[in-house]
Amino acid sequence: MNFIATPFPVNILPESLHRFVSEVAEAIVCPIDFPAVMALAAISGAIGNTRSVVVKEGWEEPALVYLGIIAQPSSKKSPALKKIEAPFKEKQKEYLREYDQALDDYKQEFAIWEATEPKSRGPKPEEPTPKRLLIGDATFEAISRLLEENPRGLLLSLDELT
Repeated sequence: MNFIATPFPVNILPESLHRFVSEVAEAIVCPIDFPAVMALAAISGAIGNTRSVVVKEGWEEPALVYLGIIAQPSSKKSPALKKIEAPFKEKQKEYLREYDQALDDYKQEFAIWEATEPKSRGPKPEEPTPKRLLIGDATFEAISRLLEENPRGLLLSLDELT
């Protein structure tokens, strides 16, 4: 039995995103559905817990979607995913640079705090935690810890659904 999916309605996307997913699909020669669906999932992850929809009084749903692409091997799913992930990986690199700077600052503050007479010390400096946006394969325990450190939410990107 063959299943034929309805094409993704790319015309509903904002013009800039429509253009982006069209260019990705054209550049890597894959169905436009691949980058469009992946972009929708990525946008959901970027929004995270910052917005929700009030379905009715007392019932809110976050702007989260769980999506997967199912297609034959070598159909360009992975190259499409890499293109969609690229801006998120760049942002994550920026977060890492910010964390490295915050960690250096913390180490200096902690050294000063530790060298100060205990009676004269203020509160102990708080160690920074790295801000994350995108995660890959991780255990439930690791995801739980990362979500505590990133209450906005995280985008879990997997190349395989299993």
